Amino acid sequence: MISVVIPFHNEQDSLKELVASLSTQLEKSVAGKKQPATRNSQPGTRNSFEIVLVDDGSTDDSLSVAQELLDAYPGMTLVSLRRRSGKSAALAVGLEQAAGEIIFTMDADLQDDPADIPKFLDALESGRDLVCGWRRPRRDSTYKRLQSLLYNWALKIAGFRVVHDINCGFKAMRRQVAKDIPLYGERHRLIPLVAHWQGFGVGEVVVSHKPRTHGRSKYGASRLPNAIFDIFAASLLSRFYKGKGRPSRLFSIAGLILTLAGLVICGYVTYLKIETGSVQYRYPLLILGVLFLAVGLQLVLTGFLSELIVYTHGQPSPAHSVKLIAKSPSDHEQPARKNE
Repeated sequence: MISVVIPFHNEQDSLKELVASLSTQLEKSVAGKKQPATRNSQPGTRNSFEIVLVDDGSTDDSLSVAQELLDAYPGMTLVSLRRRSGKSAALAVGLEQAAGEIIFTMDADLQDDPADIPKFLDALESGRDLVCGWRRPRRDSTYKRLQSLLYNWALKIAGFRVVHDINCGFKAMRRQVAKDIPLYGERHRLIPLVAHWQGFGVGEVVVSHKPRTHGRSKYGASRLPNAIFDIFAASLLSRFYKGKGRPSRLFSIAGLILTLAGLVICGYVTYLKIETGSVQYRYPLLILGVLFLAVGLQLVLTGFLSELIVYTHGQPSPAHSVKLIAKSPSDHEQPARKNE
């Protein structure tokens, strides 16, 4: 079974066209292929795919349009979040609801072409666990293309680039990948990296990219500083993800060095005060010593807290923000017969 997870926010003009073209392409992709049995499949099932729409707190008529599609297409799932929680949270909820053994993620802006789905399926059949789209050529504004170029370039310089276009939302993955990768904050961009660190096979395929015809982009100037923090997060994750490495050492060693330097400086100033009765105009040195002590102790405490977080493997769950989950009936579902 194939699941397609589509998070959306204020995309009322594109949802109908997207679902129609996606359903047509999915029917073509699964036609004539023998689908492996899963715990969610039944003999004689016509639907071997599903579409999971996740409304990320839309303020226009997107939710109403999605509910109309729910009635018009079998095998669909609609999830509505109470408020806008971000793409990572919407994807996390959608992946949790997806029942397929192969899961696609797509944007709802009609820039991803469903006709590229067979490319992803072929790459998965060749042994990959996660396949990312590589948008060539890119049909976005110069500003967005420059942002993406700088981000991918920075990842390459840091040694973290595993695909050419890590920002592409068009991806396909096996269920195990979706299950093992936590999504929170804005970490959806790091899915290929985390999958690679966990030992999954990561590949990419060139996909067509269409210009946006409805609505506007949801990403502004704040995306670039967020991307910088993502790179820093990628560096930490590569060292300490799921118990790999000891984060307390990174912070505690730096904290101990600063604490010792602060103790030496404060000890020297204290010696001058005891021997001469004055610090001899070394007040800036005293302030520096106190600063080193404060920052050093904070870093040591941060190391202990990070060690505790890694030990417990706690990840925030977006499930509490779900307002609505609705499913359309599948073609094979029949009314239950009464006992005679």
